[in-house]
Amino acid sequence: NRLYLGFRTPATANTAKILSVKVTELFKPGDQPATTEPEVLTLTLGPNTGIRDLAALDDGRLLVLSGPADSAAGAYVLHLLTPANGKYRPLVELQTDARGEKKNRGGREIPKAEAIAVLEQTREAVTLLVMYDNIDDGGPRRHRINLPTD
Repeated sequence: NRLYLGFRTPATANTAKILSVKVTELFKPGDQPATTEPEVLTLTLGPNTGIRDLAALDDGRLLVLSGPADSAAGAYVLHLLTPANGKYRPLVELQTDARGEKKNRGGREIPKAEAIAVLEQTREAVTLLVMYDNIDDGGPRRHRINLPTD
């Protein structure tokens, strides 16, 4: 019943933002402005780190893909967020050995996790399709991630 929008920038004071709005408010008939305020979730992810993508799980939690807010080097981390209470925790750093053919300063470019999609979910784990920038054709890779149950 809610739409979540993650922001890559601005990533200030080690934080990144997620805007949450009621879908019924956003798509209600007519031309009148929304009457409810959106909610903002603030995640402390580290310096120059923004949100690259979000994916919903069946139980109402969100997977949050974080990474550099700009073109700088940095980690691409998958977090688990419970929007109802704002609690979140890192799950895993996403990595792949694949490289694109495009040359950058004498070497192949480093893959950058850009998008995630849930392929399969159980109570214990989730299988994701991760798309990477700097890998030919988006470099789709499957990742199976264990989910905490608490």
